[in-house]
Amino acid sequence: MAQDLTGLGEASKAIVELYKESGIKEIIKTLFGPAAKEFGSALGDIVKNWREENVYKILQKAQKRMEEKQISGNDVDKKFLLKWTEEASFESNESMQEKWANLLISALAGVSIHPKYVETLRLLDVTDANVLEIIRDYRKTNNRITNDEVIIKLKQKGIDVPDEILRDSLSNLVTRDLCDVTTLQGKPTYNEMNVENIRISHFGNKFLNIVNGES
Repeated sequence: MAQDLTGLGEASKAIVELYKESGIKEIIKTLFGPAAKEFGSALGDIVKNWREENVYKILQKAQKRMEEKQISGNDVDKKFLLKWTEEASFESNESMQEKWANLLISALAGVSIHPKYVETLRLLDVTDANVLEIIRDYRKTNNRITNDEVIIKLKQKGIDVPDEILRDSLSNLVTRDLCDVTTLQGKPTYNEMNVENIRISHFGNKFLNIVNGES
């Protein structure tokens, strides 16, 4: 783990002083819950512990996959490992933690992982990941799909988002090269972010294979 996982450094000390002297205790309690009870230590320590807990949970999932797949383990590129640890530590969503675990397991299994995979996963949230999977599954049979149908599918997975958030997600997937816009010329506008125009890219398929543990 990096020495300063929080990236806050000296700034956290100043925030602690503000906590002691001003009226921000309620928001600190709201943001950090039980961890705020002993806030005198430092905000940096709270965030550091939170990030370390995330990595611990992801490594638990990775070890389970390792045992299931009977992977003995190859030497993992240290540059990849450091970057993986740094970025994975921010992820607290359990389903996204599974993807970080699968990415690590692929590296342990000897798959060459380009840095783009870490960067791409870092820039996705749980909505993005599920939208990408929905698009892939529909396109396998060349079925047409609308934004409304994607929203319904997301709701069935416990993700309730309006159309504007879905458009944000589609825009992000296109920007990250996970999806291609097939019927438009040039860069699509926000209003053109309709799933009818979008297909999963070759990179998107490869990406899902790795982070879903399908490879």
